[in-house]
Amino acid sequence: MHLIIVEDLPFDQEKLADLIRQDCDSHGERVDLSFYASGEEFQQHYRPKSCDGLFLDIMLDGLTGIEIARKVREAEKRLPIIFTTIGRDYAVDGFAVRATDYLVKPLDPGQVARLLFFD
Repeated sequence: MHLIIVEDLPFDQEKLADLIRQDCDSHGERVDLSFYASGEEFQQHYRPKSCDGLFLDIMLDGLTGIEIARKVREAEKRLPIIFTTIGRDYAVDGFAVRATDYLVKPLDPGQVARLLFFD
């Protein structure tokens, strides 16, 4: 499974990656992660059908996670998109781009595990 994380804060990026890896390891699943620190960097490298899921921080410098999701949805209608953020203020915007889920930081293992569908 290949997942992409778009997160500008290194601590939050690593925390999410660790939670994903831990859950995959506990289920004997292999995961490949790609990381981008900005929406612009993600857009430069993203190719449709290149991943199995996308974790987007909503509050990024430059392009926001919502703007990125809108562009991704033009090419991929069914790609799981999971928003991560510190508040619930943008939940309605997330539904407008058919987000799979919306995780509030700080993340915990249970939040991530229920998204990976191993249980």
